[in-house]
Amino acid sequence: MSEWVHLITVEGDVDKTQLESLLRSEKIECVMQAKENSDFLRVYMGGTHSVTDVLVRERDLVRARELLEAFSYEIEEEETEE
Repeated sequence: MSEWVHLITVEGDVDKTQLESLLRSEKIECVMQAKENSDFLRVYMGGTHSVTDVLVRERDLVRARELLEAFSYEIEEEETEE
């Protein structure tokens, strides 16, 4: 089974929900992983300032990045691990 890899980090519940819907509509499994302090920020700032890492299966990474580009998401450059 493919490993989970980082796709993008999004801010706010709206972006998180839209991106999750986009990926799932294309049959791409994804996991939304809240960053540290996101729960605190959600309560303190009213829910719009949460920060979420979006993970996808390694086998789906290329297709997921193509979708992000098609929908004008800014893709972060990942450092390669050695």
